Amino acid sequence: MTPIEPFGNADNMLEDLGMFEAATHAPAVTLPPVNVSSILLALDHSNQDDAARTLAASLAKTLEATVVEKTDLTTAQQVVDVLRAAGAQLLVLPVPFHSDIGQLREESLGEIVDHLLQSADVPILAVRQPVSEENLRSALRRIVVPLSPAESRTALALSWACRLLRAGGDLYAHEIADRDVIDGANLLRDATDNPESQPQADIERVLTRQFAGLVAVVQRTAHEVGFGAHVHSASGRFVAQTLEVVAAAPSLVIVGGSSDRRSTTFHRCMDLILGSTYPVLVV
Repeated sequence: MTPIEPFGNADNMLEDLGMFEAATHAPAVTLPPVNVSSILLALDHSNQDDAARTLAASLAKTLEATVVEKTDLTTAQQVVDVLRAAGAQLLVLPVPFHSDIGQLREESLGEIVDHLLQSADVPILAVRQPVSEENLRSALRRIVVPLSPAESRTALALSWACRLLRAGGDLYAHEIADRDVIDGANLLRDATDNPESQPQADIERVLTRQFAGLVAVVQRTAHEVGFGAHVHSASGRFVAQTLEVVAAAPSLVIVGGSSDRRSTTFHRCMDLILGSTYPVLVV
């Protein structure tokens, strides 16, 4: 059984107390089921095709699904039409799709992907860069899920991570404080009897309390299934903090998405795909 490591610094008493408090008062949370019987693999003859094909095959094996491969789709609407006709519950594709990554670089995902993020209605696994088969295998065993109180699909992202890690590996749930959480932590610090308590420790306690139910169900699932669960807390920019974790080793990022192009969530997902060398799954 892989050990559970709830914190990066086990010697921090505030962390331990925060986790104990959260665990004993955590509301019951049930992760939504992940059922995938068909995966649409859309290829565009780019140098990311091999990585996308390898990923789709690996996921199909883990999810016990079939892969429908298409190489003649040239518009977002064609992709959506085939998704619906095939009854696929997951889309895997190179990003940008039918555009030159050398020209777009980190400025855009391309018009097709932009439209798919708004209209596909299924999770999208974006393969941003060519990645070796060895690194892809490693990425599927090290899954990073960034957590933010503002994201409504966090539970779904964690559910996908737990489902994919049935084959073993490690889940890194990365709690990231936004402005509201930091303000709440400052209020908490001001109310304590210890004025010298560290802001970061207070932030970690507030985050742990907010995500207590999710952390508890992930830890239970990790024990039952046999993968490692690691929970880390940080303050800072959502995308930058996530990419910093991913840079440590080949990783698959799973993040809750939004079809509303005006939302912060939508643009966070776009920025994660743009900035990550490794695949990003938007659910």
